[in-house]
Amino acid sequence: MNTNTNTDPTVKSNRPDSCCFVLFGVTGDLAHRLVIPALYNLAEADLLPERFCVIGVARSEVVCTEYSIQYGRREQTG
Repeated sequence: MNTNTNTDPTVKSNRPDSCCFVLFGVTGDLAHRLVIPALYNLAEADLLPERFCVIGVARSEVVCTEYSIQYGRREQTG
């Protein structure tokens, strides 16, 4: 379902439909170095849907606050 408010069918929006992004291996190196920064850049460029969420899946149990702290530390040293 397209959430564009523009009624002109010839005008294409840069923003895709609402969606969830499932990231398997969210605690891994690839996610930290490439995927999460890419999602950040898309958000900064206003290219993500208005209604967008990221679901992170990992083999080990990670609490959201622990992940935020871990990610922040890794970004500062990387």
